[in-house]
Amino acid sequence: MSTKPRRRFSTRLAAIAVLIAITPVIAIGLVLVDTNRSALRSRSEELLFAVTDDIANAATGALDDARARLGAVAAVLGDPSYGAQERLGIARAIVATSGLEAVGVYDETGAWVDAIVAKGASWPSRDPLAAPLRETAGAEHVAFGEVELVGTDVRVPIVVPIAGRAERWFAVARVSLAPLQDRLLGVARDRFEGRFDAVTLVDTRLRYVVHADPERRLASAAGLPLLEGLEPRALTEGILLFRDVDGSSGGMLGVIRSLPTLPWAVVAQTPRAVVYEPVERARRFVIVAVASAALLAMGAAIVLVRRAAAPIRTLVQLAHDLGQRRFDRRAEISTGDELETLADAMHTAALDLDASERKVREETEIRTQLGRYLPQKLVAGIADHDPTMALSSGRRQVSVMFADIASFTALAEREPPDKVVALLNQLFTILTEIVFRHGGTVDKLIGDCMMAFWGAPDDQPDHAKRAVAAAIDIQRWLDVANDCWEDALGLQIQLAIGIHSGDAIVGNLGSDQRMEYTCVGDTVNVAARLESLARPQQILISDATRDALPASVRCAPLGKRHLPGRMGEVGLHEVIV
Repeated sequence: MSTKPRRRFSTRLAAIAVLIAITPVIAIGLVLVDTNRSALRSRSEELLFAVTDDIANAATGALDDARARLGAVAAVLGDPSYGAQERLGIARAIVATSGLEAVGVYDETGAWVDAIVAKGASWPSRDPLAAPLRETAGAEHVAFGEVELVGTDVRVPIVVPIAGRAERWFAVARVSLAPLQDRLLGVARDRFEGRFDAVTLVDTRLRYVVHADPERRLASAAGLPLLEGLEPRALTEGILLFRDVDGSSGGMLGVIRSLPTLPWAVVAQTPRAVVYEPVERARRFVIVAVASAALLAMGAAIVLVRRAAAPIRTLVQLAHDLGQRRFDRRAEISTGDELETLADAMHTAALDLDASERKVREETEIRTQLGRYLPQKLVAGIADHDPTMALSSGRRQVSVMFADIASFTALAEREPPDKVVALLNQLFTILTEIVFRHGGTVDKLIGDCMMAFWGAPDDQPDHAKRAVAAAIDIQRWLDVANDCWEDALGLQIQLAIGIHSGDAIVGNLGSDQRMEYTCVGDTVNVAARLESLARPQQILISDATRDALPASVRCAPLGKRHLPGRMGEVGLHEVIV
């Protein structure tokens, strides 16, 4: 690597930075613009709170006034100092002058008794008065019913008890909300530029009680962004809440204020874009001004950048070559600054990457070869130089399987050696794959015999079931493979399989120069004896294996047998494939 003095590339970058020093201008402009955001938000909050206060007071006042007029009618109807005709005459006079239009009278059971109506008006229904309204009116001296649409007018029923009787009767008036709707329309027009959705009244069923748009009366307000995530019953709990939410038509700022005596809430809202429109207008002006300055600076910067970009393009191509694993590529850069240093560093990185690639390929090949003989857990330990891979062993509960080719000696004498080797390679390749698929370990291949076991290195409580399932798969696969070998080679292979379950010593056995992961013990010996007793295409298992299998595995008991070199008898079973 060259050590000659080099000019710093940052000097050139500084010259370009002088030309494009509009960044501070951008920052100052944006700061000045954003200082107005908080002020605009505060003014919007004040407006929304003032509007909700105004509408809440108007709604409460209108209903309190109607309640007082209805109370006067009820007081007259219940006054025992007047005769019946006098009470009725006075009540009619109050109704005619109070603007109530009509007052219904109901007895203590809620049944309709009579109605006092002004000229030109009528009582709309003789349906019984609901018990909840009677109970609330009796306890709180007033009750407000669900809003209802009478013709084209939205009305709210008001119920007050009639005092002075042995039984408690009730007076009911349906008060029009048309004046309140006109009030909302005026607020929307004067303060919110005619946006009908700016101010509304909603009830606990999330319906528009009053809306500046007559077509929306008693329509659902569930889609109102300010009401999202709000429990309807919260409208009766005296809430006063400012919310800033996102909606399908953009962000909204709004206030929700519940009415103190009614299960309603005033909702006032305004689009976030409207509130911040002056800020956005100023921001656009700043952007246009900055963009114009940037265009002027860019023209001057292009000249310098083109001169500086040539070695950078060379380095980009070199990086692309390295990404494509072409580690033999080089970049000749003689700029005398940090770019030349970077090129030298990339050359060194290419050499290191090439060496690492070769090492990875070697380790991958080692893992692949070891994986043909050992479980992946052991392969990973060996490749990672795990110190626990030293000579060690332990006692484990395992199931051991021996699979041997029947009449192999005659086959080896009859067929050419290369044909026999090719056949064994095909056979043991598939057998190994089946063992691995069932989570087993191939211990060793001994001529024409394969030894495998389950239960190690990982604990497998169902090791017997796995071993028998692998043996069944081997026999089934062999039935199909023999048809192919019969057609291609004129011969068939038959296997005798023995499986036994029990304790065994499992681990790395051998010497410091050569180790083998295997299992030894009486369990292994019994499995080998069972394999020697098995007929071609027969799977023999011991009592211990059979006891560990689920009932769904079909087996035929074959009685007990003495095994060579072992005291006692072993119960034998044939697995039915």
